[in-house]
Amino acid sequence: MDIIIWISIGVFLLLPYYQKVFVSNSLKVRRHILVWISFNVFMSLVYYFVNKQIYSTAFVILISSSLYYFFSYMLHAKKIAELDLTEELNLLKKTKSFQAIKRTIFISILVFLIYDIVLIYSDKSLLLSLDKVYFVSIIVIAYIQIIKYEREGK
Repeated sequence: MDIIIWISIGVFLLLPYYQKVFVSNSLKVRRHILVWISFNVFMSLVYYFVNKQIYSTAFVILISSSLYYFFSYMLHAKKIAELDLTEELNLLKKTKSFQAIKRTIFISILVFLIYDIVLIYSDKSLLLSLDKVYFVSIIVIAYIQIIKYEREGK
């Protein structure tokens, strides 16, 4: 598996999370976390029952993302939601610098998306593997979340 796929998985897992964090709604952030933890638990069970793997790709991502979500939520996201920075964030979103950074990020994730699709489908070792289904699922779900959260944030 190419390191770019791992980096993009991280990007696709973290970008929607931070889109929700900066909406300053603690309930929506917790729902987002619950969706991804549930998805990774489900996929870990699938890996276990299909491939008899306890320490699968999904399990590693489940543990690492759960730890990351827990600590970042407790130390950072929860405090942002308590501060009620809605007005300040709306002003920030209207600046030209923010718009330029946002466009750069969205162009980057589009490049990651295209690159991931090419890598995943050109890798013959992943042709019918569970890893392929798992990575494609993460990318598709996260990309849909990114678009949905962007529309909610306007």
